Amino acid sequence: INFLNLSRVQFIKETKSIKIKMIHGATKSLIALDMALASLVISLATILLGLYAAYKLSSYLQVNVFDSMLPLIVISAVFIVGIAAISLFPLITSKISSDTQVTPTPTHLYALPLVIQFTLAVIAITATLVLQRQMTFINNQHPQAQNANIIVIERNTTAVVQRYDEFKSLLLQDPSIVNMTGAMEEPGGDILDNFYFEMEGITPNPNQSIHILTTDSNFFSALKIEPLAGSVHLGYTPDQQWERDAVELSTLVQKENYNQDRVQELYDKVSPYREKYILNQSALKMLGIENPKEAIGRTFRLSFNLPYLFPEGEIVAVVPDFHYTNMHTEERPLAIVARKMFSYNFLIEIDPNRKEEALASLYTTWQKINPEFPLVYGYINDSYKKVYATEYAQSKVLSLFALISVFLSALGIYALAAFSMQRRVKEIGIRKVNGASISEIMVLLNRKFLILVSIAFVLAIPIAYYAMSRWLESFAYKTELSWWIFALAGGIATAIALVTVSIQAYRAATRNPVESLRYE
Repeated sequence: INFLNLSRVQFIKETKSIKIKMIHGATKSLIALDMALASLVISLATILLGLYAAYKLSSYLQVNVFDSMLPLIVISAVFIVGIAAISLFPLITSKISSDTQVTPTPTHLYALPLVIQFTLAVIAITATLVLQRQMTFINNQHPQAQNANIIVIERNTTAVVQRYDEFKSLLLQDPSIVNMTGAMEEPGGDILDNFYFEMEGITPNPNQSIHILTTDSNFFSALKIEPLAGSVHLGYTPDQQWERDAVELSTLVQKENYNQDRVQELYDKVSPYREKYILNQSALKMLGIENPKEAIGRTFRLSFNLPYLFPEGEIVAVVPDFHYTNMHTEERPLAIVARKMFSYNFLIEIDPNRKEEALASLYTTWQKINPEFPLVYGYINDSYKKVYATEYAQSKVLSLFALISVFLSALGIYALAAFSMQRRVKEIGIRKVNGASISEIMVLLNRKFLILVSIAFVLAIPIAYYAMSRWLESFAYKTELSWWIFALAGGIATAIALVTVSIQAYRAATRNPVESLRYE
């Protein structure tokens, strides 16, 4: 769009030069060829710069566009522009002769492309603001998502998890390690395991089940999640040896012939423990319990195929929907149980003032406990970012597109403003002679462009609102499309237009009117 506008403006500016060339013997075909070759050089330069920029940006965005047909399409498109230019200029110059007067181009031919540009710019700015606002909203909902001091060791093997108690005990001996806990799912993961259950005061429903999240007993205190009722400080919970005994006992009693002495021995060890269950707010909503305190102390039992591993117990706490998992889906009804044998993900909080010491201790302890497995770790904020990798990539792309749109729009309005001021040199000079102030002239010159930007804003808002509403539908929890987002996008576009046009308007308004009239 800018290229077409600038070519038209440049041609009008060079009309006198063309006439002089024709008077001195230049043919129309030679002039047309000269213009077309200049256009073709620009097209070729565009190909080289565009492909280089695409290569650099694809690395930044982690998208390899060179595996697709995109470069071929781009090159073909630019060559078409070049061929069109070669064909176009002979048609234009065929109408020029040494005594031809150039008629002014209708204003709407310049205004329409400008409105399209600013419409796209406003849409891009709005989309960028909404994406960034949504990602900030999501991160603020996740527990400790902004904490750069929590290390996550994800998806450990069963062999590593079996040594959890030993690893934790040894690691916490180092003062640079603040805390350690574990969970069945990694931060941002998806909790899929669900079971039927029985609860005191609730009629059993075969169509109703609850999802289960197993954690270490200090999970909520480590992530600083406060309960709505009850206490998340569980006190005594079984160690991993008790868990192994419970699994063995559950397996033995399901056999037809089993060692009764061994079963009795295991039963004596396992049976005294009464389970401590924690429910989340969504679970209470499913059960129809409005006051979290009403759930505390009720008997609860999971229908699990290893009955002694999750024995009957009571509800000791109710926690809010703490959004440990990703937010593409609504929070599921959860029962949280302290079981270390399923804690495949370790969360370790380190002292930020002793980071190097903590990392060294983590590596040394890991090598001592799990020498056959490499230590692979990250941070909790990066874990959540991985879940929303697509959204972050979209944010990067839209941010770049917004910058490019704004730059091209500013370039387009700058060129159009310069051309407009040049055509109104005489008018501005006469107004100044008749007493018009610089501010009055600047307002006059800015008015038309502000109207065009306003039209673009009106066109962009419904498109941007519809597009971003559809995008936000992919999240169960989302920010609101506040009016100020659209106002800010329009304000940014208007400010860019004002600054760009005002530079040209000020130059024209401060010009000596005598020189202006003499020039004309």
